[in-house]
Amino acid sequence: MKTKLISFVFLLVFLLATPHKTFAAELASGSSANFASLVSTTQSVDTRGLALRAYLMSYHSPLAIYADYYVAMADKYGLPWNLVPAITGTESTFGQQAPVNCNNFYGYGIYGDNMLCFTSVEAGIETVSKALREQYVNTWGATTVDQIGHLYAASPTWSAHTTFFMRQMETFKVSFDAQALPISL
Repeated sequence: MKTKLISFVFLLVFLLATPHKTFAAELASGSSANFASLVSTTQSVDTRGLALRAYLMSYHSPLAIYADYYVAMADKYGLPWNLVPAITGTESTFGQQAPVNCNNFYGYGIYGDNMLCFTSVEAGIETVSKALREQYVNTWGATTVDQIGHLYAASPTWSAHTTFFMRQMETFKVSFDAQALPISL
């Protein structure tokens, strides 16, 4: 009995002493947070793609099947995993209201009579991700959703809508992870 009690206390101390990274700062930081603080993949099991797919499916989005590609391009270009999908929420209701046969769910390069189309959904995801990193962040110095919004869209509510979807995705992921992770001792 004494051995079990000592083992239990040791386990409890170990668990409490082990550092845990949370994403609360990401949720609370809002659209003014610097992207460097939002890009994180420190979990041993990366559930971003699965959570994003489930989130997009909850909106009946035809883009749900590209969830893993969104995450891969975010990682490739050093962007928050949920930025480009959130832009699709703002610009096309997650792909439900986009120009026909254009694969542009981002409002990117669409102004006046100009309409930029992509050869595939993947080409659109990569082009927008690359442009956000190389032009908006690296060249123009936009490191927050608000700063990007001033350059990306004419609408004064673009940043607020995009930030809303990013936060909603993050909250969804936290809930998704809590349901998906098995409990084992």
